[in-house]
Amino acid sequence: MGYDKKPADDEIVTFLKSIDYAARPAEISQETDYSQNYVTKRCRVMWEYDVLRREQGRYIVGHDIPGLDSPVVLPEDRDSLLEIVTSVAPDRVSEVHSKSADEIRSFIRDELATDTYPLGNRKVSYASA
Repeated sequence: MGYDKKPADDEIVTFLKSIDYAARPAEISQETDYSQNYVTKRCRVMWEYDVLRREQGRYIVGHDIPGLDSPVVLPEDRDSLLEIVTSVAPDRVSEVHSKSADEIRSFIRDELATDTYPLGNRKVSYASA
């Protein structure tokens, strides 16, 4: 059996093409006036037939870092990681100044964070193919 296109599919795809990011079914539902459950089902079908791209959320870890509001989710970019070290341990910036983002992230986890705990998963999002 092939792709059975429904009227809602055009509205969903049109909305996703009008934005420059992947949207969760809840957001798509608000913009299209279809229920979230229905949008989720239609997005899954369109993804299975390569009409939409699916972006799976990733596991998020929070860190307790003294001097910062917790939980802290470590950013991807090196400059933001350096800002964290500078704000909570300015005397240790020289230790990480020439390191890569991954090495700085490890330093923060191992040397500055006092606790680490899961914050859950990011939700599945869809974007136009």
